[in-house]
Amino acid sequence: MKIQQGLIKVKYKSTSDPSIASQWLEELPSLFAADFEAAVKYADDVVENAKEQLKDTQLSKKELISYKAIAEATPLGHPSHSVITHCSVAWSREDAYVIIIDSEEILKVVLDFLVATEKTQVWHNYGYDGKLIRYFKKKDVKNVEDSQIRAKCLMNHVEVYKANTGLKELMGEHYGDWGIDTSLFHKSQMYEDKMIKYSATDACATYYLWEKLNVFIEST
Repeated sequence: MKIQQGLIKVKYKSTSDPSIASQWLEELPSLFAADFEAAVKYADDVVENAKEQLKDTQLSKKELISYKAIAEATPLGHPSHSVITHCSVAWSREDAYVIIIDSEEILKVVLDFLVATEKTQVWHNYGYDGKLIRYFKKKDVKNVEDSQIRAKCLMNHVEVYKANTGLKELMGEHYGDWGIDTSLFHKSQMYEDKMIKYSATDACATYYLWEKLNVFIEST
């Protein structure tokens, strides 16, 4: 992403080391913003095989459902077809950590912290991220705020069809066009800097949006 002049430049560090990730999470302040990135869990050859199998007109109903689910899986679908690849956390509008989740050990560190901490977590569209937490951890977080829900209530047009709740639309004036097509995101890209920067920017933008929403409330 090319940062335009005058826009917020996000500063971030990343790690896939469980001990470093644990230290970073424990040092977070009492309120932080968080975000997940996810990818389809299936290898390319598994997806291609599923697509080929779907050409068979003699498949049973069970086989058809199974192959279709794999062939059409996206990170936005059911968590059973996905893996969490990144967890980003931000404590200011420009500072973030990105934890690269490439093992069960580091996934456990992240999820254990999120469901145990008493700190307040701000997520944008927690309906999505919370679904991943509940699926992989079988628990929910304790103190959560959803900036999307609050933005919908406070910052949007009264005519519903004109309402905007997307993080990129709400915060693009501050961070530029940082969005990527997450439907094309692949596990093989999880270490790429463009993906890590994207994840960091999501968390920072969520934090700043929460700040703006609170200022708006205080001024009314």
